[in-house]
Parts: sequence; structure tokens; C-alpha cells
Amino acid sequence: MKKIISLIIAVLITAGLIGGTIYIFYARQKAVDASYKNAVALMHSGSYEAALTEFENANRNKFDRDDFLFEMSYGEIEKPYKNTVPLYSYALARINYENKDMSMTKICLDLISNSYQGELRKEIREFKEAFNKEYDSYIMEKYLKEEQEKEEQTNKGQSKSSYSSSTYRTKKTYNDDTYDVEDYYDAEDFYDDHYDDFYDYEEAEDYYNENGSW
Repeated sequence: MKKIISLIIAVLITAGLIGGTIYIFYARQKAVDASYKNAVALMHSGSYEAALTEFENANRNKFDRDDFLFEMSYGEIEKPYKNTVPLYSYALARINYENKDMSMTKICLDLISNSYQGELRKEIREFKEAFNKEYDSYIMEKYLKEEQEKEEQTNKGQSKSSYSSSTYRTKKTYNDDTYDVEDYYDAEDFYDDHYDDFYDYEEAEDYYNENGSW
């Protein structure tokens, strides 16, 4: 009789442990489901920051917004819950778009497959299509602006060079005579002795004619 009672007690204890384990697992799963549903609801209302937190809770904080893109580039997010990855990517894209970061918005949207059929699929598809057109215009405007800046820098450099050459000529042509022009019988002899100091023969000839006393 005592053996039977002991056996019954042992069975009851085992059943209690198993039941407790099942209950804990069920409670955790229920919490995960609730976080995921909350995240989707928040996205429907446009509360993307709060949605990110709920998605992180649903995935038991296996990732966060600071390392999500890094982990995605190496495929290191282990068994994400339901459609967490595309929805999380979309939430990040909307946040970056609001912050006018076109490049990061593009990166996040590219993580979402064009064949995605989960929650918010219509909204995501329409946003991607509109954004891609806007992004193409953004890239073209950026390219044209960079080309314009390059052209302006080139023109600025050419103007500076021309100014320097003009200044040099003026200085050499109109200063007081420092070459003893009257010691020369013609401009050619003068140029032969001082060709390094003038731009060309014509400049030397002008100087010779202007500073001579004949």
C-alpha cells in the first residue's frame, strides 16, 4: 500500500512539473504573439519607433536597431518570428525617410522582397514604388550638382591662372626701366639678353619701345 501511495505521489509531482513547464512555455509564446500583434498594429498607425521595440520583444531581443542591418548583411538573425524581418526593415525605412536619409531608406527597403505577401504588403509595395522614383530623381540631382561644382572649381582655377599671367605682364611692362634699354640698338638684342623676364618677344619689344628715349 505504501508503495502505491509513493508511486501516486511521484506521478503527481512529475505531472505537476510537466504541467508547469507547459504553462511557462505557453505564457511565453502568448507574450511573443502579443508583442508581434502590437507591433503590426503600431505600424498601421504610423508609430514606427514603438513598433521596433515590440518586434524586438517578440524576438526575445535577439537583435536591435543598432545592429539589425549589420546582422542582416551576414544573415545572422536566427529564426526571426513570423514576418519580423521585412516589417522591421520597413519600419526602419520609414524612420530614415522621415529623417531625410535617402541612402539608408534605400538600404532598408532593399531588404524587403518584391514578392513579400505578409502584413502591410500593399502599403509596403506602394511606398517602395513611390520611393524608388523619388530616389532616382535624388541621385540625378546629386550627380548634376557634383558636376556643376567640379565645373565651377575648374573655371575658378582658370580665372586665377589668367589673372596671375596678366599681373605678371603688367608688372614687367610698366615698371620703371630696370634693364638699361638705351644701351641696346634694337629690340631683338634687348630680348636676347632678357628673354627669361618676358612672356614673349612682343612683350619685350613693347617694353623696349616704351622705355627708350628715342
